[in-house]
Amino acid sequence: MKFLLTLSACLVISACGTAPTTAAKPGSFETIQAGTFRQGEQAQFVDCVFDGFLGSQSMAMATHVRQVKRATGYRIDVIAGAFQYIVADIEDNGQFKVTRSTYAKLLNFDTEQISSKVCIERFGMLTFDAPLSTKPSQGQAGYGQSGYNAPLLRRAE
Repeated sequence: MKFLLTLSACLVISACGTAPTTAAKPGSFETIQAGTFRQGEQAQFVDCVFDGFLGSQSMAMATHVRQVKRATGYRIDVIAGAFQYIVADIEDNGQFKVTRSTYAKLLNFDTEQISSKVCIERFGMLTFDAPLSTKPSQGQAGYGQSGYNAPLLRRAE
């Protein structure tokens, strides 16, 4: 019985046997932050968000941060296998949005949300910020730091 529970947990965590969750899949993501940034500082803003997401990662989870240039701007996401958990879209028109997948509610990604807030407050204006997760940390890193002199961020306990 213990083996079956362990195997089930591993399958869920590794995403085996389920369809990938991507930001393009309707209804699978919710907006947790939105704002605008100064278009002339897009490159610095992208670097700040990427560094903040990267600094939030933990060796305890098999996630990594990816940055992709898209037709309308940049996408920075926290992924594990075929699953996107947190996605930041930084558009060429100065719009910024962070979305969280329904799978991400099982884990604590507060430091990514906090680090992107630090960046948007430095390079623009935050127009929407959802409440942070109230779930306890599940092995995620307790600290995240942007490469742009953002204060050391500590996950809420």
